[in-house]
Amino acid sequence: MTKIGERAKCPICGESGVVIYRTVITTVKTHEYRYRKLYCYHNKRVGQKQRWHYLTPENLKMLGVRGKQATIQNTIQKKSVSKPRPSLEESLGRDSNPRPTAYKAIALTS
Repeated sequence: MTKIGERAKCPICGESGVVIYRTVITTVKTHEYRYRKLYCYHNKRVGQKQRWHYLTPENLKMLGVRGKQATIQNTIQKKSVSKPRPSLEESLGRDSNPRPTAYKAIALTS
């Protein structure tokens, strides 16, 4: 039985790697979907890049990984693309708190 975070033999390439969760972000129009999926991570070596191999449910059964579900949809976030709409007064160029005119000021003081 392999636990998450332990070294195991990768079922895809056969090399030693670490089974860990990786957050994958998918963007569709203005929505962001975040998924946590289990991958086998291989460190960088001389002449090689770091590699991530996705572990399917069949691969997880072969490894005997215990833990939560392999794919979990965490959150759906909506990106704010546009600026907030101005109020009617701002769009017409009016002040939302108009100051009293000279006529009103005289009328108030007398």
